[in-house]
Amino acid sequence: MKKNRIQELAADIASGNYSKSIDLFGGANLIILTNQARDDYKNHYERYPQDVLVFSDDAYEYSW
Repeated sequence: MKKNRIQELAADIASGNYSKSIDLFGGANLIILTNQARDDYKNHYERYPQDVLVFSDDAYEYSW
């Protein structure tokens, strides 16, 4: 990736100009969730030990 393209992307992110998903991502043993859902998934690994759970305040941005 060219340096100027990386700088453009950094400027977009810094300005808040980025997309968000309507739905949270889940698939391929990866589940992206909001921090508020953490308690609902505290026993998830007992049943699905192969899953990777990502909890973030930016879950909708990562899901996009």
